[in-house]
Amino acid sequence: IIDLGGNRGAFSTLMTNTAERIVIVECFEQYEQIIHNNFKNNGFHNYALETSFIGEGGMTMSDSQTINMDELFDRYKLDEVDFIKMDIEGSEFSLFKNANWLDRVKALSMEVHAECGNPSIIINILQAKGFAYRTAHENLQEAQGNDQVCFIYAWKS
Repeated sequence: IIDLGGNRGAFSTLMTNTAERIVIVECFEQYEQIIHNNFKNNGFHNYALETSFIGEGGMTMSDSQTINMDELFDRYKLDEVDFIKMDIEGSEFSLFKNANWLDRVKALSMEVHAECGNPSIIINILQAKGFAYRTAHENLQEAQGNDQVCFIYAWKS
């Protein structure tokens, strides 16, 4: 599992019962100790924490180093990823400029910030890479048009 925008590690901690390995990317250093404590308290040790900003643009300002998806996959020797959770405050659009990393991903769930880009771009790339998908608006009900998309759930069909 990859958790992009790990924050305090709540999602990653919930995955400790099912994940073989978890890689968390969080740009804010103040969450490092909280994340480490969450894993320690759950007896889960097969994880890596990357304190970096992933992508570019978006709504988050950080002084952290920057990493892209290819670097992340290479650094942690990720040949295949079962699931990616993505909540990176608008930087998600930059990750899809070079989306070859999707070839190694089985499923993903992402928050989309339409003020930072057009969700249709991401949806079209996912479809071209063989993903089926569902979208939802902010109330988690199915989005009726791409202008309402706040969440995308995608899996290899």
